[in-house]
Amino acid sequence: MTPEYAAPEAAEGRTRDSRHGCLCLRVLLYVVADGTPPTGAGPRTPAGLVKAILDTEPSRPSDVVGFK
Repeated sequence: MTPEYAAPEAAEGRTRDSRHGCLCLRVLLYVVADGTPPTGAGPRTPAGLVKAILDTEPSRPSDVVGFK
């Protein structure tokens, strides 16, 4: 598991399922579109990264790339 691409369930240590793979792909596409992960840029401690995954509401991808 790559922490920056983890689903909230995985970050909390709960059981993962096929939705985890879908979320990883969405995060990857978000990074390609915006250049930063949905949780924001910058180095984080492991605990800070888990908190960001659980508490951050990412911008809509269409807002990130400028489509309306």
